[in-house]
Amino acid sequence: MLSDDQTTELQFAIDADDTAEVRRLVGGLAARELSSLQLYGNHTVLMYALERSSPEVVKALLERGATPFELP
Repeated sequence: MLSDDQTTELQFAIDADDTAEVRRLVGGLAARELSSLQLYGNHTVLMYALERSSPEVVKALLERGATPFELP
């Protein structure tokens, strides 16, 4: 699991469209952890990237196993 600081770094990497940094930060997460990781404003990482980043970042998340996930 990512620390709060790492989660913030991931959010900033998505905002900056930094695919390499996104890959680095999510590299150690299991697919379920990645899919359920929540960012700012009740968004999963995948939802956030779809709204705010490029297809390359979204592809990187999908390659790591991110799937649709309903937040509580």
